[in-house]
Order: sequence, then C-alpha cells, then structure tokens
Amino acid sequence: MARLVGVDLPREKRVEVALTYIFGMGLTRAQATLAATGISPDIRVKDLQEPDLAKLREFIEANYKQMRVTSSRVLRHRRKVKSKLPRITSP
Repeated sequence: MARLVGVDLPREKRVEVALTYIFGMGLTRAQATLAATGISPDIRVKDLQEPDLAKLREFIEANYKQMRVTSSRVLRHRRKVKSKLPRITSP
C-alpha cells in the first residue's frame, strides 16, 4: 500500500479516487493535485513509481494543511483537562 500523509491508499483504485481517502481532500482537490504534479489520474495506485509518490507527498504537504477536528471536547482533551465538566445547577 502507498502511504501519503499518514493514510494508506487502496492499491486497486485509481489514484484520483484513492486520494479522496485523505481527510479533507475530495475529488476536485485530488484532480487539481494530480494536474499540478503531472501524474495521470487513470493510473492505479499499485502502478505508481516511487518518484511519483514523492511528488505527490511533497505537493500535499506543501499546499494543504492537515484538517483537524476542533470541538471544545477535543481541545480540552489536547490540553489534558477534564472534558466532561460538572453540571452547574442554580440554587
């Protein structure tokens, strides 16, 4: 399996579709990435050469920031404070 940005891409799918397995990257963004790197969208992931994977990896890391979940519970968990606050009742 090819691994990009911490995601294993399925080997039997076309690169265009396989890139959508990366969180935050849809079909339009995947097509734009392939156009910018000069890789054919019709090639299968198993047929990608190492230089092609390196081009994809560099382009994705340079142009797309990692999408993160930012709910209050996740933020409190990252700061290592209680995520479930006690319920405050009025007197």
